[in-house]
Parts: sequence; C-alpha cells; structure tokens
Amino acid sequence: MTAIYPFLLIFCVASLLGWILEVLYALVTKKKLINRGFLFGPYLPIYGFGIVLLYILFSLNINIFLKILFGGFLVTLIELFTGLFFINFYNLRLWDYSNEFLNFKGIICLKYSIYWILLISLLYRFLLRPLNLLINFSSNSWSIFILLELFYVTITIDFFNSLGIAQRIKKQVNLFNQKNLIQLKLNYEIFRQNSLNYIKRLKQVNFFEKRLFLISHFKNKDFRKMFNAFLEKNKAALIKHKKRIKL
Repeated sequence: MTAIYPFLLIFCVASLLGWILEVLYALVTKKKLINRGFLFGPYLPIYGFGIVLLYILFSLNINIFLKILFGGFLVTLIELFTGLFFINFYNLRLWDYSNEFLNFKGIICLKYSIYWILLISLLYRFLLRPLNLLINFSSNSWSIFILLELFYVTITIDFFNSLGIAQRIKKQVNLFNQKNLIQLKLNYEIFRQNSLNYIKRLKQVNFFEKRLFLISHFKNKDFRKMFNAFLEKNKAALIKHKKRIKL
C-alpha cells in the first residue's frame, strides 16, 4: 500500500459518515429523509476533505485547543469556498443559512461554525484512535483496497454526472435570468427533490436511468415545463424578499 492510502481511506469513511450525519440531522430537524449534498450517492466529499485536513492538523505538535479552533476555522473556510464556487460558477445554492444569525451570504454562519468545533472535539476525542486502528488493520487488506477502488470509481462517475446536470441547470437559469432581468440562484436541494418526485411518477424508468435522467431529459418538453415552473416560483419568492428588504 502507498503512503497516500491512509488519506484515501479517511476520505472514504468521512464522506460516508458525513452523509449519514447530515441525513440524521435533517430527519430530526425537518422530520423527513433528505439526500443531502451535490452528488446522488450516500457520501459528502466536503466531509472527506475536511476530515483529511483535520487528520493532518491533529498530527501537528501544537496545543489541542488551538487544533480544534483552527480546525473549526479550516472547515468553515472549506464550506465557504465550496458554497461560493457553486453559486458563482453554476448559479446553484447547495445549502442556505440566510435565516441564521450572523451568516455570510447564506453560506456560512456562527451557528454551524460552532457545530463544526463541537464535531471536531468529538472527532478528536472518540474517532481519532479508531481511525488509526482501522488504517493499521486494513493496510494489508486487499478486500478493503478493492472496496476503496469501487468507492472512488463510483464517486468519480457520480461527480462528473452531477457536473453535467449542474452545467445544464446553469444554462437554463442564465437564460431565465436574462429573460426576466434578475439574478436568481437555484436552491439545488429543493430542485433535486422536485425533480426526483417528477421522475418517480414516470413509468419504465429503472434505477440507473433515473440517475442519468436529469441530463437527458432537459430536452424533454414536460420536464422543461416543470423546471421553468420551479424557476417562476423561485422568482416570485426572490421578488417578495427584495420588497421586504426595501420596506
């Protein structure tokens, strides 16, 4: 196994656990199952990148409290840059903290930065040692290595598939914005849920076709109609929000 193996394993485990955590959080706070994140599969790469960086940070010879505080700052930065990237390049808002106290553009806020610090504290206290044990235990396991290969093949396909969807969404939203002279940013979570509900009503569409549906069916007249109706609804909400600000 190569020197990069621990980081590949940590990224995989953290992405999967992060998705589980977000789904459970949504289940508790919103009382419904929501597939969080940009990708379709049960993983959140933002957690993977964050935990890999934290794992490196924890190896440094500095005060534990500084590690946790700097870790919270680091993860908040990852959240900020990820949110800004999708908003600026794809007109997509992957999450929205606009209603939270002390938020910045609805991308980061004080509440979730505190959550990150608490989560990092728990990670350091309870998960760091099990992670090291898992790395040592699995370092010579070809079965784990094969599972990792499957994970990275799957997440890579999912990533490029999702980027294809994002590119088509960007094109449609840009056309809509030019036509209506507004700057609408699409809430991706709500849009995807609406789209999947639409897909579920279709007959003779299997699991894999559903995953590729959003790319191919932007050419579908009925789907485009549903998509434009969704944009109109968001436009009305945006205009209402601007009027409330002026008042």
